[in-house]
Order: sequence, then C-alpha cells, then structure tokens
Amino acid sequence: MKLPEKKQQIIIASSAVIVICFVLFSYVPLAKAKKVLLEDRVEYSNENVKVSSQVELLPAISDQKSKLDNYVGNFDRKIPDSRQFAMLWEQMTETMKQHGLRDQSIHPGPQVEGEELICIPMSIECVGKPNQIFALFRSLESFERLVRVDTVELEKTGEADGGIRIKAGAKVYYRKVEE
Repeated sequence: MKLPEKKQQIIIASSAVIVICFVLFSYVPLAKAKKVLLEDRVEYSNENVKVSSQVELLPAISDQKSKLDNYVGNFDRKIPDSRQFAMLWEQMTETMKQHGLRDQSIHPGPQVEGEELICIPMSIECVGKPNQIFALFRSLESFERLVRVDTVELEKTGEADGGIRIKAGAKVYYRKVEE
C-alpha cells in the first residue's frame, strides 16, 4: 500500500482540522441550542394547554362573580363613615311596625373600637308571630346599612295567638374617620 504524498497528507490533515473545528465550534453549540429550544417549546406548549383550559373557565367564573356581586352588593357602602345610629334606630322601628311586631325594644351597647371600624352592639326585643319575625330578618338584610345578627333567642309568650318573643343580639358598624 502506497502512502499518500506530503501534499495529500496536508490536505487530509487540514480537512480533518476544519471538520473537527466545524463540529466543535459550530455544530455542537447549535445542537445544544436546539435541544434547549425544543425543551422550551415543550414547556411553553404545556403552559399554553394550562392557559387554554383556564380561559375556558373564564365565562363560568365571570357569571359566578356577577352573581356574588349581586348578592353582596357594594359592601363598602353598607358601612358609613359616621355613627348615624338614630337613622338606623328609626328605620328598624318603622320596619318592626310595618311587620306588626309589638313590645319593641332596641338598646345600643357600649361601642367597641377596632383599627378601621367601630362596632355598636345592640339588643333587639319584640313579640310577634313567626312569619312576622322572619319578615323582619329579611328586611334587615335589605337595609342600606349592614346589620349583623349574632344571636337570636326565641321563647313562647304563653298567649293563645301563638306569639313568640325574640331577643336578638346584633352589631352595626361605622368607619373610624381620622381627624
């Protein structure tokens, strides 16, 4: 077997060096970059699937939010910036009269100050039939001011008309205004 000539050896060696340099400095970095890009593509594809499934839920969530907004209303408006207890007392008294409740008694307790809100505990007592009492509680829910009923005690009055005496503990709030 005849060995290649010196010029042929130089050409073969230079070709080998060029191929090795191409592989080391061009192909290998491109192959690594391609691998990273493929991994990113799979990751983004998975994220797109998650986002698509979440986008499909948006109409149902939007409907649920509007139902809750209608149910809760503007909660901040239900807590005024001032005490306004006399207006609330008049409104509650008028509501009790409208529902035919008798022996009405509404007494505020000592107010309790929190960081942002001031709470006025109150006791409510009256006598009426069960449907009148439940109508009163439904009316309290529709007040422009938030009235939170914490406790309710029911006791039979002993009268023949089926009357019930209620003793309820409630709380109303107003915002603390910085002076």
